[in-house]
Amino acid sequence: MKTLLQVSVPDYATELLPINLDASSLHMEFLREAVQYNEPRFFARAMQFGVQHATYPLLYSWAGLSSNLRKYAIYCFLHHSFERPSLPLLPCSRVRLIDFLEWLPHNGVTAGWTSIRHFYASVRTWSIVCGHGDIVGIDKPGFDVWQKNFEANTVITTAPRGGDFPLRPYMLRGLANVYTESSPWHKLTLTVASLMWFSALRPGHFSPQSNAEGDCKHLLQWANVITYDELGGELPLPAAHFSIPSGKTRQKQRNADWSTATCCICEGASGSKAERLVLHRLCPICSLERWRKVAPPRPLANL
Repeated sequence: MKTLLQVSVPDYATELLPINLDASSLHMEFLREAVQYNEPRFFARAMQFGVQHATYPLLYSWAGLSSNLRKYAIYCFLHHSFERPSLPLLPCSRVRLIDFLEWLPHNGVTAGWTSIRHFYASVRTWSIVCGHGDIVGIDKPGFDVWQKNFEANTVITTAPRGGDFPLRPYMLRGLANVYTESSPWHKLTLTVASLMWFSALRPGHFSPQSNAEGDCKHLLQWANVITYDELGGELPLPAAHFSIPSGKTRQKQRNADWSTATCCICEGASGSKAERLVLHRLCPICSLERWRKVAPPRPLANL
């Protein structure tokens, strides 16, 4: 999803992020001054970049959005349909905002309203800055009633394996049919997909946010992949154990490593030749071995 947004969505996209230039919000006032008097300083004020990421009225940029607004963008892309559109991102109705906030506890936000209120504040601020006004509007008492009942009526679940939006089995099979192992890139793609699905490894274990030491703390290295044979385990199928240094300082006091494991899914499996081929392509152990044979000979092998 992140790659899709980065590659397929232009930075300037009025159909994705329209603004209301006639609104009374401060940033729209800045823009009107810039347009009317050709004053670059007012345009710079309207487009100010800094700590507060909800100040980009004319710019859609994944890299420029805060993590809270990225979550909202993902929600809108995932739920968009012609029958019930959730794009463009703004304006946002109260119904969509509440649906987004109730979607969060099922997609990685497990701290209840304590954390979710920050997502609410970010989207609300974004709406005001872009000239669409306060989403809650005149029915603040009604919104307060819903918010007070939030904990009682919303079930918090743990984040699914593989990120905020889980791959479905049919998606995995589709990947196996598209990435047919004809190149190292195809091998890499299938390896990442299968390992994230079958082992609970996260995107950060394959692709760090930057090359900074802090961002690479739990980047998966070949030294982190240990076969059960090496551990002395007795399993009927090949398996691998992943022991990854924790990227969270507070965890290091009690446990230095983050561990998970996965098994071969295709050895001994029944089915047609085509079905066994799909299993072999998606097997986390077999795909890892195929990638190992073509991976760059580096100490830090970014899977």
